[in-house]
Amino acid sequence: MELRMRLVNALLADEDSMTALCEEYGVSRKTGYKWLARFRAEGPGGLAERSLVVDTRLRDALRALRDGQPPAFPTPSLADDAEYAVEAAALSEAYAVRVQRQVDGLEQRLQSLESR
Repeated sequence: MELRMRLVNALLADEDSMTALCEEYGVSRKTGYKWLARFRAEGPGGLAERSLVVDTRLRDALRALRDGQPPAFPTPSLADDAEYAVEAAALSEAYAVRVQRQVDGLEQRLQSLESR
């Protein structure tokens, strides 16, 4: 977290450009912008390490295997299954909308080329 704070402080003090400071600190510009946005939104606490693991079941099973124990995957409840189905349907719908927008854009380009 110390590195993140030093980078953010340097950015806020306008010591150099984002590109130069990120290169100096050994992080990508995308990461630099992410840290700066988190700091502005949440203060110093926004720079704390965050876990990428949302669903801990796989992590726990891997740890059990590492420790020589059989993995224990809990049987999902009906509510878990329903939640998964809703998320999958929403993602499928979002994908369909995105593809339809691409098709619409291609059709517009084709029409403009044909009208020339």
